[in-house]
Amino acid sequence: MVDPKKIEAVRNWVRPSSVTKIRSFVGLASYYCRFVKNFAYIATHLTSLTKKEVPFEWTEKCEKRFQRKKGGVLVRIEVRATFIEEIKAKQFEDENLNELRNKTVIGKAQDMVLDAGGVLSFKERICVPRVGDLFKSLLTESHGSRNSIHPGVTKMYRDLK
Repeated sequence: MVDPKKIEAVRNWVRPSSVTKIRSFVGLASYYCRFVKNFAYIATHLTSLTKKEVPFEWTEKCEKRFQRKKGGVLVRIEVRATFIEEIKAKQFEDENLNELRNKTVIGKAQDMVLDAGGVLSFKERICVPRVGDLFKSLLTESHGSRNSIHPGVTKMYRDLK
């Protein structure tokens, strides 16, 4: 599960009251457009309010699309719980992480935290052990899937082939 503090900005985003604020929200949400089904359709009414000749009038339709778009962004940010459980289990197999876990328990490891589920983190980032094929599968998923955030230089070219 993603840290609630990290998605708080989207969850608590208030209704836009100006063209500038609509552009700001649409810009944030556009980052996730490839993950949200019918993103362009949902965004059309909101983006039409940013045109110069259109008066700014927030309607019921705008509110529905704003909430739907906001929800679409939040849904896509969730992390699979099973993957977290796999990381947690593999953390116990890594000797270095076990040593850090012990130091964390007695308060001797700086910036290390054990969350309520027992997952070891460093500066709010989960420690992924280099045990088995977990690390490799994480890199493959994050760099090689069609929905990767870190696509590399030739990713689009390779995907279109």
